[in-house]
Amino acid sequence: IRTLSGHGSVSALAVGLNDKINAGSYNSSSDYAIQVWSTQDWTPIQTLEGHIGGVNVLLLGLDGSVYSASVDSTIRVWSGDDGAHLQTL
Repeated sequence: IRTLSGHGSVSALAVGLNDKINAGSYNSSSDYAIQVWSTQDWTPIQTLEGHIGGVNVLLLGLDGSVYSASVDSTIRVWSGDDGAHLQTL
């Protein structure tokens, strides 16, 4: 059991179970950000920012993309490789 600190109240969690696709744990909160954690040592890897409202849904795509839905009425698509913002729907 781990406690991952340094992020607001968690509203969504997605864990990649494949070392090559979506490796890592993703969580989001009302602070509008998505935190990416290493599943090897549970240290923060990256913060994905861009939403202007709390993020309440995370989905890991089979192609390696990360999808986030927010109360700002957008869905953002992120690269699971480098965290780059790919598209806003």
